[in-house]
Amino acid sequence: MKEIKYRGKAVKGEFVYGIPFLNNCGNWCMPTDKGIGFCTEVIPETVTISTGRKDKNNIEIFEGDIVVIPSAISDECCKYVILYNENTMAFELHLVHEESNSFSYVSNTFPSFFTSYAYCPGEIEVVGNMFDTVPRLRKEDVFEDV
Repeated sequence: MKEIKYRGKAVKGEFVYGIPFLNNCGNWCMPTDKGIGFCTEVIPETVTISTGRKDKNNIEIFEGDIVVIPSAISDECCKYVILYNENTMAFELHLVHEESNSFSYVSNTFPSFFTSYAYCPGEIEVVGNMFDTVPRLRKEDVFEDV
C-alpha cells in the first residue's frame, strides 16, 4: 500500500513532514521528531502532498515543487511547477515562464503526467518549490475555481 506523505512550511521557514492537524488554538501543525506531543506550526497554504514519485537524485517530488525536464524536441530544459488538479484528480505539470530571472506566470498544462507512461525519473530534477520563489506562484493563478 502506498504511504501518503505531506509537507508544510513551518512558520519559522523550514519544511516539516507528517500528517497536518489543527491544534487547540486553531493553528495547523505537523508533528516533530521530538516525540509525542511536540509539533510545529505550519503555514496552511504550504501544506502539500507527495506525488509518490522521485527525481533523478532520489528526491521525493511534492505538489508545489519546481522541476526541470529536458525538452523532447531540443537541447533545452524547461521548468514546471507540479500542481494537483482536483477536477481531474491528477498531478499536472504547468510550464513556468521566466522573465528577468523571476517567475512571472504559469500556463501550458501537461495533465496526468505522473500517472502516465511518459514519467521517466532519470530525466526529472527538483530545483525548488513555489513557496520560495519571488514573487510566489499561487494555485489561484493557475486554477480559477480553487
